[in-house]
Order: sequence, then C-alpha cells, then structure tokens
Amino acid sequence: MKRKVIVTGLLPLLVAGCQSVAPHPVVPVAAPVMPMAAAKPVGPPPVQGVLAGSLGADLSSKDRRVAFNSLLAALNSGKRQSWRGTGTVFGYATPQPGSSVAALADFACSTYEMHVFVNGRGRTGSGKACKGADGTWTFTNS
Repeated sequence: MKRKVIVTGLLPLLVAGCQSVAPHPVVPVAAPVMPMAAAKPVGPPPVQGVLAGSLGADLSSKDRRVAFNSLLAALNSGKRQSWRGTGTVFGYATPQPGSSVAALADFACSTYEMHVFVNGRGRTGSGKACKGADGTWTFTNS
C-alpha cells in the first residue's frame, strides 16, 4: 500500500515538471547569409587547343597532359618547349615570334605550333591562345 501512495504522491510532481512557462517567448532569428566565394577548379586545367582535337587523338591522356603542360610553358616563356611522353611519343611546342602581344582588351594573344611524333610519324597543328588578366589561357584552333 505504501508503494501506491508514493507513486500517487509523485505523479502530480512528475506531470508538473513537464509543463514550463517561459518568462519571454523565444523568437527564432535567422543567421545572416554570407556570400560564397566561387569554387575553384580542383586539379589541372583541361587539355585545350590543338591537342584537344585530332592532333592529340593518338596520345594517351598522360601524354596529352605532358604535351599540354609544355605548350603552356612555351606560351608563358615565349620559347620552344620540348616534351617526352611514354615510349616513342614526343614533341615540342613553339610560340610564333612577333605574335606575343596582339592585345584584345585585357588579353595578350599568341599563335603557336604544336609538333607531335608518335612511332616516328610527325604531325603539326597550330592555334591561337590568349592570356587573360587572371593568368589563364583561352585557346582557339586554326
């Protein structure tokens, strides 16, 4: 009988503890919206220019990447850059003299030639690249 009295006596206290009255209503406040910075691409830039077309078709993705990096180095330095891929794959990139600054607004443009040799067979492609104010190159084929 004591157990019933204790449980009965505690029940109103337990139920009363579930009810609460706040002195002031709680009003949700939205956090300020912060603008997000543009996402930067991860990894190297995609292969572009003549290497993205038929000139690069016979190259593995690794060889295309090596060739493209030599093209970027040639354009940035203004000098011929050689490259060697896997096996019998090699070539060189040559920026054309006198074409380095055909300015278009905020761009400096240059024409180039890309020479690719696969199994002793040589092929050449040419194109135009323009360097933007941010240092990235935009390529067109010719």
